[in-house]
Amino acid sequence: MKTFYSIVYASVRPVAQERISVGMLLSDGKQAKFVCAHEKLALLKKLLPVDAYSLLHQFLSGLEKELSTGSISNSKLTEAGYWNYVSNYSNSFITFSAPEPVDVRFSEKAFKNLFEKFVFEYKEEVVETLQIEVKDISRVPKRLYPKIRAHVNINQSLTVNDISTLLIPKIRVDFIGRNDRPVAGEIFDFTAGAVSLSNKVGQFISLIKSFELQKEKGKYFIIANEPDKVALPVQFETWSHLNSSGLAEMVSADETEKVTEYMKAHDVRPFVTN
Repeated sequence: MKTFYSIVYASVRPVAQERISVGMLLSDGKQAKFVCAHEKLALLKKLLPVDAYSLLHQFLSGLEKELSTGSISNSKLTEAGYWNYVSNYSNSFITFSAPEPVDVRFSEKAFKNLFEKFVFEYKEEVVETLQIEVKDISRVPKRLYPKIRAHVNINQSLTVNDISTLLIPKIRVDFIGRNDRPVAGEIFDFTAGAVSLSNKVGQFISLIKSFELQKEKGKYFIIANEPDKVALPVQFETWSHLNSSGLAEMVSADETEKVTEYMKAHDVRPFVTN
């Protein structure tokens, strides 16, 4: 597949069709990269209504985190057909140009040249900052798991053979251990879709209730960042409910040392032993 690019525009006055380029996607069908012009985005905060800016910022930041390095988890994001579809069905605040073929090989240099031609000055350090941002929930496993691996099972599947009172036949939990009580934790991305988020929350609560049926009071962690109340009202309501429920200790992505310290201080050991 030939390399193509698509420019992302933010509409300032949709009625007048006034728009500003704020990002660019480049793909060759196998890999894809997207970067947002954060300087322009900051200026738009003064021009757009609060809810419109929140939606724009949430969307662009999410896309940039997914595509900033070139390697991705969703193959459709490399396909020209998908972005052609997106360009036809963009909303009033965010629009994508139709994929434009370009006679260059996919590379950092090609991206930089096109970005500076169509969008803004390209600053590589912006991408670096995003990749190492400690508040990025997607980076929690890489930072946390090596520190707690000796204390817990990670990405552990559990059945009634492990917990006799389990309410569903099989459940998966991000990490689980025990000392004098069960200790478990789940990492939640509250920018995810409301339905998938609800399913994951439901499974974790089911695990907690299964231990309660055994008269065991456990220690539980929910690792999650507070979602934007305006841009993600459903997710915010779920987060607020969990935060006030007392079911688990809420830990943001930049506070995971709390989990590590608990594991060490209470001599937590893996829940499942072979």
